[in-house]
Amino acid sequence: MKHLQYDVEQLRMAVPIVEVIEEYTGNHPNRSGMVKCPNPEHTDENPSAKCYENSNSCHCFSCSQSFSPMDIIMLNTEVNFPEACKMLIDDFGLDVYHYSNLAEIEQELYAMEHKEY
Repeated sequence: MKHLQYDVEQLRMAVPIVEVIEEYTGNHPNRSGMVKCPNPEHTDENPSAKCYENSNSCHCFSCSQSFSPMDIIMLNTEVNFPEACKMLIDDFGLDVYHYSNLAEIEQELYAMEHKEY
């Protein structure tokens, strides 16, 4: 039986990183496009992180860490990677079938339930 898997690369690019930061940290970019570090363990008084649209990532120049949307969710909600993927899909209204293999799993379960012996 297959396990639920997410298309991580597509999911990582699905929601702009700035929106993820705003949703999970409450931080907003300043006029220069800089945000406070999304890592809650880094007390960032002045915005020191830059968001990059082309890679949909964020890099903090103060603590030298880089973040994906899922990293930001994991750090700010203390969930694991699969749960962070699910939260990104649910919280931003994404289609779970587009970003995972859920349809294949459902087809497999249906076939097992309707198998003739």
